[in-house]
Amino acid sequence: MKKVIIIEDETIVALELRQYVASLGFEVVATAHTKCSAIEAIEESGADICLLDINIEGNFEGIELSRIINTHFAYMEIIFITAYTDAYILDAISRIQYSAYIIKPFRREELDVALQLAARKRDLAQPVLVLLPHGYRFDITRGVLFLQEKSIDLTQHERALLLLLSTHLGQVVPYDVIEVHVWNSKEVTPNSLRNLIYKINKKTDEKLIRSKSGMGYFMERI
Repeated sequence: MKKVIIIEDETIVALELRQYVASLGFEVVATAHTKCSAIEAIEESGADICLLDINIEGNFEGIELSRIINTHFAYMEIIFITAYTDAYILDAISRIQYSAYIIKPFRREELDVALQLAARKRDLAQPVLVLLPHGYRFDITRGVLFLQEKSIDLTQHERALLLLLSTHLGQVVPYDVIEVHVWNSKEVTPNSLRNLIYKINKKTDEKLIRSKSGMGYFMERI
């Protein structure tokens, strides 16, 4: 069952979406009403699909949020929901990777088609596997860590960090770069990063991620 997060600042619309999505056989794992709460929810939810209101909080904050999702949660499919169809909106989202675009007021059938399309794209995404030390592989397309054929459960923060380090194998990634990539902010305590590294290494029973004192973290190239 695919997991869906709903980002919508109109309470009635959000409730309607939640009911529709559940009735269509998808699991709603979180809802959010602002850009800041949405980022936090995305990081923690493990969602596959994001239903995103383009004009959340006014000023089309949903467009900026979609850029963050494309950059930091590239394995998540986006379905835009909006009452706007003007040239500015169409031009802005033309540079964003998304699955579907639904115009308010929408019909249940339209939502069904959009969700099915997003789920199919999620399933058919071609894996891009990076070989890691100790026999591990990381699928950077889907954000999945494998040992042989067994997948290892990851949080969104863990996925984001492994994505960053696996695409920079053998390179030390500075602390501040990790903080921005994983938490979208530099306001992160050193303990938060150390705890994240500890949890990943504990899950893998190996010191998969290594540190370079005073510089940052890295994974060895094999």
